[in-house]
Amino acid sequence: MIDLNNQCLLIGRKDEYDGKNRIYIEEISGKVNIKDISFNNFDDNKYIKIKDFLDILNNKMDMHINPESLPFEFEKKIPKTNIRSTLPFIFQTQDIIDSKIKLFYEDPKPNHFPVLAGWFGPEYYEILKQIEKLNVSIKNLTKRQEESLHQNKVLISNLKNSLRQHYKLNGIEFDENWTFEYCQKRIKNLEQYTKLEYSNELQKRQDELIEIIDKQNVELRKVQNQIKKIEKNHTQGDNHKLFIDKYTQRAKNYNFKEEYKCPICSKENEQLTISAINIYEANQWLKKELTNIPFHTDNFEKELNEYKKNELELIDLRKLNVEEFNANKVLLDKISNLKNLNEEKQKAQWKVLSDSDIYNTRHVEFNEVILDYQIAQLERLKEKKNTYNENDTYYEAKKIIQEKMSLNVSNLDFEHNPPDLFLDFHPKKDSEFKLYHINLDDETINLNRIGSASNALACHIGLFLSFLSYFAHQPKSKVPSILFLDQPSQVYFPSGKDNTDIDKVGQIYETILDEIQKIEDETGINPQVIIADHVKDLGDENVKLYEHYFKADFRNGIALVPNEF
Repeated sequence: MIDLNNQCLLIGRKDEYDGKNRIYIEEISGKVNIKDISFNNFDDNKYIKIKDFLDILNNKMDMHINPESLPFEFEKKIPKTNIRSTLPFIFQTQDIIDSKIKLFYEDPKPNHFPVLAGWFGPEYYEILKQIEKLNVSIKNLTKRQEESLHQNKVLISNLKNSLRQHYKLNGIEFDENWTFEYCQKRIKNLEQYTKLEYSNELQKRQDELIEIIDKQNVELRKVQNQIKKIEKNHTQGDNHKLFIDKYTQRAKNYNFKEEYKCPICSKENEQLTISAINIYEANQWLKKELTNIPFHTDNFEKELNEYKKNELELIDLRKLNVEEFNANKVLLDKISNLKNLNEEKQKAQWKVLSDSDIYNTRHVEFNEVILDYQIAQLERLKEKKNTYNENDTYYEAKKIIQEKMSLNVSNLDFEHNPPDLFLDFHPKKDSEFKLYHINLDDETINLNRIGSASNALACHIGLFLSFLSYFAHQPKSKVPSILFLDQPSQVYFPSGKDNTDIDKVGQIYETILDEIQKIEDETGINPQVIIADHVKDLGDENVKLYEHYFKADFRNGIALVPNEF
């Protein structure tokens, strides 16, 4: 039996070999006691297929959004949630409840969380859909824009080259600064070629180029010779510096005196005095040379860099002139050897007209206005989306869940005090929920390093009680206020003799009951927490304490799931 939106439903299923794919569902009176339900109450004609059962249950739980109630057709954008989407938050199996590896028996999708929590209305998802559509459209338009620019650039270049060549043959100036639109106007009034046997302008230009290139060759050789000279002098300067350094060290070993006397007769030795003076003067010269070396070295570097810069500039200028000379030479060779100038002019004119036609038929038109409009529209939608404060809402949800989780865990058997538990989840950053503890040394301890099994158990129970509370406090939440815990006492295995372990298990039930009462006091919703556990092992006193909450005892051969088929 399950209560959903003021409706009491009776749900059942036959064993695996008899009706494996069919489920029973019927609305009954909420006054019926589950202990009074027997197999005789299940009508064989009311078993339905699992898919149909899930559709009914989803509608009963208000998990679907009716497209007819929405102003836009955007339901495909809303993450598809159903009863299965809620199970990770309300279901803890025996092998998961104390696990250090997994938090959920089945990993939930973080992007389902806003839908399950009922954070936003339909208009939010319409905005998401429109943003997605605009992103796709803008991407396609931008690609088309790039393709059109590339294709048109080639066509424009070909047409301008043809016009330039036509003008060369006819001795007409072609200005490289002309816009393409201006070139098109000139093509419409294309000048007729003049019948000449040769092109004076073209030959005149060749003569000019020969003179320019010769001068550049001479200048380039001068610069290159000067570079070699400077590099040679620079090498000699380096050798000179080595020499100076070598003898400077030696000079330090001599102590100069103004006069030298014989140690025996005390008579002055003029020859030694003269030599000492020479050594002193040489030492002074060494110091002067050492002082000037950095200055000369800097001059060498500056002068060498300046000449190399001039060399590169001359090479680039000469290259441009040589390329133009070679192109003109090819044309002049054709004119002089094979064809007359009239034929070349005529072909050049035809080439201009042909390339103009090719451009008119092949160029790609692109409307920049549409792209600009869509980009502006996208920015407006993003600004509208930001007003929903999605990140702030996630932050607030995490804060509420974390505080509730730490509060519940502080009442359980958790060795770290204070608990300081944290939960990370965000659909755009992480693909999973991550629970961790920060100790007093500010060290982050993930679930797999949390310590004992009792620590992991406390984390699981604390987290899922906080989920239960959080969803119950959300007015538009799609998650039912149900929590199923399978054998939370398995960590302790109370035998009725170890009072310490029994007390710790008792803490679990006290914490769960306290949280249920808080939720009811704050929201008016009385959550249903279903626990499958060995409660009678808690001892007679505890059994009496929790006897009010017992729903069924499946011992003495009365199994929850039949073990015989």
